[in-house]
Amino acid sequence: MVDTDDQPVLNLTEDDFVVSVGGTEIPVVSSELDSKPPKIALLLDNSNVMSEAGADPMLRNGVGDFLRILSPQHEVGLFTIARNVQTRADFTMDRQVLRSEADRVFSDRGAGLRMMDALFDIWDERYTAEDTWPVFVLVLTDGSELSDFISDDQYNRFVNDLIQRGANVHVVLFSGQGALNPLNMLGGTQKQYGMSLTENTGGFYRTINTPTGLPVVLTEFANYLNQQFEEVSTRYRILIEVPEELSRQGISVEVKREDINLQIFPSRSLPQ
Repeated sequence: MVDTDDQPVLNLTEDDFVVSVGGTEIPVVSSELDSKPPKIALLLDNSNVMSEAGADPMLRNGVGDFLRILSPQHEVGLFTIARNVQTRADFTMDRQVLRSEADRVFSDRGAGLRMMDALFDIWDERYTAEDTWPVFVLVLTDGSELSDFISDDQYNRFVNDLIQRGANVHVVLFSGQGALNPLNMLGGTQKQYGMSLTENTGGFYRTINTPTGLPVVLTEFANYLNQQFEEVSTRYRILIEVPEELSRQGISVEVKREDINLQIFPSRSLPQ
């Protein structure tokens, strides 16, 4: 949202917007600048594959680079997700605390991954409705995914909840076992979930074959999150309630002021 001088317009209210669905004007419930930084859960797979690949140093280096590059106003929570879900550092902007805890992360020999258990637990227990921009960054391996069974209905409800609340999921998958992993014949449960979650939430999905790729991808993620917040922070989030009979109709948005150039974005995602 910029004016004729290409400067951001930061003082609009819901009264300045006109929203129509299928040609029918409907009330704007609220509008606010999307200027609150994301709240980022960094989930680290410290399972057996990391141990066998000797990937611990690269994992810690990658997390250190991620925290160093990431803008300081972003809250980050650090979790390990092998054998069981452990909170290493609850959400904080204190990078020293996060780096200190990251330096204590070591792989757990013989432990399996708990990817979906971790996502469900952290979503339910660590995020609230007041968190307007939840973000998950997952560092995964291609070892065994041992989370409790979830039905298709449970998974679909979870994905819809992520979408409704504007969450993003980013995944890097380290194929430490490669062709030796029988799960790769089917793509691996975590690979299927990871691709689905990133596609549905507008996140990144990256695969690497060597541990040295971990710092590279985590640096990419941190730079993207910085750029994304910089661009999104001058946009407005508009909340409307669409009547059931109009739910399949197109939505249009206008601004009453003539000195404003309006551009509509369906989500926070930037071109990849």
